[in-house]
Amino acid sequence: KAVAGAKDFLQYANDKGVQIYYVSDRTTKQVEPTMENLEKEGIPVQGKDHFLFLEEGVKSKEGRRQKVQETTNLVLLFGDYLLDFAEFSKTSHEDRRKLLDQLHAEFGSKFII
Repeated sequence: KAVAGAKDFLQYANDKGVQIYYVSDRTTKQVEPTMENLEKEGIPVQGKDHFLFLEEGVKSKEGRRQKVQETTNLVLLFGDYLLDFAEFSKTSHEDRRKLLDQLHAEFGSKFII
């Protein structure tokens, strides 16, 4: 089930012509079942190419976000984990703190948890 308001928000964005991409750590084998589940819930699915799932040997979502940015202006990122927004995994605790300080203005405006 979708988080309250998510379905309506995504449908609104879809109706306005916004490109919606799903970046997930699910495996590529799970793309089609995920698409089917979203469609059953009435959540917009704009095509298989809008699903950027985990590829073998590549854990970071950063490369997948950059792939979207090659052709699209990223307006909002939704997630429930810091790695959904920036590459934090290969940094020290102090470096993560600095990166969070640099990105703090994005939370609540571009980064939605």
